[in-house]
Amino acid sequence: EFVADIRLLEQSEQNKALHAKAAEWFEANSFVAEAIDYAIRAEDFEMGSKLVETHAIDLFGRGSLLELAAWIKRIPARLKVQRPQLPLYLCFLYAHMRQPIDGMQLQYELSKATINTLHAVNHFKSEDEYSQLMLELEAVAAIIQFRTGNMKTVIKMGEAIFQSQVSLRDLFAASLHNVVGYAHFALGSNAAARESLVKSRACHMAASCFIGIIYADCFMGLVSASEGALKEALGHFEAARVCAASQIGADSVPAAIAKIYASTLLYEMNTLDEVGAELPPLLVKLESCCEPESYASAMLVQYKLLELRGDKKNASSMLDATVEYAKRVGHTPLYLRIVHEKICSLIVSGDATAALSFFAEAQSSWSAVSDVQSEADWGRVAFWRDLIRAEILQATARPRVAIEVCEQLAKTCKKFNRTYRQAFVNGKLALAL
Repeated sequence: EFVADIRLLEQSEQNKALHAKAAEWFEANSFVAEAIDYAIRAEDFEMGSKLVETHAIDLFGRGSLLELAAWIKRIPARLKVQRPQLPLYLCFLYAHMRQPIDGMQLQYELSKATINTLHAVNHFKSEDEYSQLMLELEAVAAIIQFRTGNMKTVIKMGEAIFQSQVSLRDLFAASLHNVVGYAHFALGSNAAARESLVKSRACHMAASCFIGIIYADCFMGLVSASEGALKEALGHFEAARVCAASQIGADSVPAAIAKIYASTLLYEMNTLDEVGAELPPLLVKLESCCEPESYASAMLVQYKLLELRGDKKNASSMLDATVEYAKRVGHTPLYLRIVHEKICSLIVSGDATAALSFFAEAQSSWSAVSDVQSEADWGRVAFWRDLIRAEILQATARPRVAIEVCEQLAKTCKKFNRTYRQAFVNGKLALAL
């Protein structure tokens, strides 16, 4: 055993030397990702951290989120402190990945503490350098708020950041424009959403950040779909897929993200065979890296496809997994949307007792939202709260009250130009009538 341990140690040292030589060769020949990977394997963290700091923005733009996060996590804390861009980038990456909200918030606090500590000991070459890092960190904080579904806060933070005298680098400005655009869309202001997404696309083009361009196109597709312009929406999703395939790779994560948006829409357009074949591998591929609402939507489509095939057992498991996913990501409006689907499923199956149990559990999620916000706080907690109430009222033989709730929701949908959702609510209204 002792001799075996010695041999393993020698082999490990030999591997490190080989990895170090490989890193040098890859860097000399402009294979950046490979150079970083081999430098980290060789435990040459000086070289690895320098390469990551230099090339992180370009690698992010090409969709290497998971790889970047893994490399930065392996770099020792003493080097991260010397290079404050690294904790900032890790926080930025976490905000774009399917990470627990608490974990993202913790990384934000760690990054903020690191930057402030370095500022206190005069690490930065200028005050502008420090101010830019702090402002970019606030942009990441806005993205974290986006991940929690707090869209009004996202817009407020975005306005404050863009009015600052300090300039953001293109990547951070573009990402902030993207989430602000989505926030406007979520709250029913499609014109403001389009304006922000156009800016996002331009900034991402300037930064050669293709994954950002893909998200901007996908979000623009959601805006079109909400207005009932499904073919236009599909065009945006296809543009995102083509960009991903040509600039990053047909089998890349960004290409899969574009496909998952398109798959959800194709299901709504009744193109079931194409969706049924493509969706399961997409769900596996994007499990750790996809915007939560879109991923949950795709999970729901998979549930409905299983229902249509008569596979009740797997359909039920998929719906339960979707409920758990929505709960885990800490996104209240998304969670209530999925709870609505679960309650409808239980009502249709005749299990009113279980439906009421789910209703009771959901009530705690909307306790902070007052009744008068149903119209003003469009599309988020209040909308799903009222729709869930309507389902329960209808199921418990109180259709007249359900009709009143649905009529108010239909008016709200019309006011905020949500054609597709208005049709959905009108269907509920017709059932109650």
